[in-house]
Amino acid sequence: MLKLNCSFVVNKIIIISHLRNDDAQSGLRLYEDLNVIHKAESGLEVSYIDVMGIGDFLFQLEKIFKLCKWQYLRPILHFECHGDRDKGLEFRDGFLSWKYFGDRIREINYATDNNLFVSLATCFGINSYAVTLRHDRLCPAWYMVAPDERVEAGRLLDFYLDFYSVLSRCSDMELIEEVTQKHGVAKSIYSSRFIVLTVARYLNKLCRGKGKASRVEDMVNLSKWMNADVRVSSIRKTRSMAKDFFRIDERVFIDITRRFLLDEERAGCSWEELKAFLG
Repeated sequence: MLKLNCSFVVNKIIIISHLRNDDAQSGLRLYEDLNVIHKAESGLEVSYIDVMGIGDFLFQLEKIFKLCKWQYLRPILHFECHGDRDKGLEFRDGFLSWKYFGDRIREINYATDNNLFVSLATCFGINSYAVTLRHDRLCPAWYMVAPDERVEAGRLLDFYLDFYSVLSRCSDMELIEEVTQKHGVAKSIYSSRFIVLTVARYLNKLCRGKGKASRVEDMVNLSKWMNADVRVSSIRKTRSMAKDFFRIDERVFIDITRRFLLDEERAGCSWEELKAFLG
């Protein structure tokens, strides 16, 4: 089993809420409970922001971005808002698409040097990570936890009270993940683990055995077709280059983790550990 040793830096919890007047004000309840927990344990400062609509929401995100960039704010951002599977975050004055929201989150993550921790008490909230995901760009957040379906507010509140209680006592991601799995109302994406396992699958399936042989021959055939060169010497040279290109190489690990995590050290494991895991 490949164990990742990752650390993260946070110095404040910010709860941003936009709920209907007749909703249970779960964000305010969470704020009150977290204040008690963290004050009792000399933990993180907790703040609560009730936004009026899309414009106010985006203004708060821009404000947080600037604080992260210039004043070393490293927040956990918690969002309390309704969500639609296709349309995105729901506000009184319309919808904010998952992609637009995810792109704003990524900007904040960049300003925190990939330390952003995001939780959403929002139906289908995990879509904001999925629709903005690109392996050649920084991840939308270092860690995100959110529902992938419609969930009752009471169940989400119970989960997040438990989740943040554990988080206040430790930074062991495996213990935090256990809480998520126990409640079963949200999915989590731990970007370090996600990209390391993605690289492992790529190397295992496409850079060894039949997978590698097939890709090498595809490249050789494409080269013959494009260059109209069927000389044996040319085919041998192309095949040698293709084998080199698809070999299990540290360059793949370094390049992808630097793009997705900003630094290969944020992967939580070394190249040697990953290679040993592949066997």
